Amino acid sequence: MEALKYTHIVSAFLFMIIYIIKTSMLVLDKNEALAKFKKISRIPEMIVSTLFLASGIWLFVEIGNIKFLQIIKLLCVFVSIPLAIIGFKKGNKALAIVSVLLIIMSYGLAEMAKKKPYPVKHIEENSTETTNISDDSEFGGEVYKVNCAACHGLDGMKGLGGASDLSKSVLDKNGIVDVITNGRGSMAAYKDQLSENEIDKTAAFIISLKK
Repeated sequence: MEALKYTHIVSAFLFMIIYIIKTSMLVLDKNEALAKFKKISRIPEMIVSTLFLASGIWLFVEIGNIKFLQIIKLLCVFVSIPLAIIGFKKGNKALAIVSVLLIIMSYGLAEMAKKKPYPVKHIEENSTETTNISDDSEFGGEVYKVNCAACHGLDGMKGLGGASDLSKSVLDKNGIVDVITNGRGSMAAYKDQLSENEIDKTAAFIISLKK
């Protein structure tokens, strides 16, 4: 999974660099150099573009959730591609510039989204979903399954996007509550997303994952 993540990051960076170079040449009227660069980079650009889009889509499938900023990022990418094709084909500097700006914006949105939590699903303790749940840890397990397992895995060992291996955590329950509440490292804070009760009981469940 980490390999997929880094493939996406590297391909996205290369994708952006290629478009910046092509746009710079177009704006500076370096038409001959642009023609040569397009010829040389045609196949690498196709490979990079495919890796960028495929790895991004696969990551969303693996996570099973998407943030609002990531939706905007996807829109920017999908709008930028046809604008770039038309811009370079017709030598339209304005369209090419707008396209590269959208690509740069999508990169910025991806960075901003890292510290934002995924949309959460709340589970009412007395709802029909939890009728057969007998203790705090089991209720916390339900909250964990729908909100945390995408990155940490059902066993706490998935490690998607740098998520900690919860089976090896040295934190006590209070420490886990603090991390869920305020975030740490690449993990966003959930104090405004989950209730204190949900956080407390999720922490109780995470304790049970330790080996």
